[in-house]
Amino acid sequence: MPGDRRQPEQPLIRLRVEYAEEKHMFNVVRFGLNYTTKVANPSDIVLFRKQRVAGNVKTESKFDKDTLEALFNMEG
Repeated sequence: MPGDRRQPEQPLIRLRVEYAEEKHMFNVVRFGLNYTTKVANPSDIVLFRKQRVAGNVKTESKFDKDTLEALFNMEG
């Protein structure tokens, strides 16, 4: 409920990212520094998971940085 003292002021954001190779990873702490005033958990926004080798492997990225930043820049 809005106005409830237990309601957090900032949202918790979690992004699960699958990667195929170590070179696809990036520094999540440095990434989180961009959002320290916008989210409650800037140090653990991104959670990496190793992609399985068997089956269909997609190498195409569907991450849209501009859309993500637009969401954070929206004023409520």
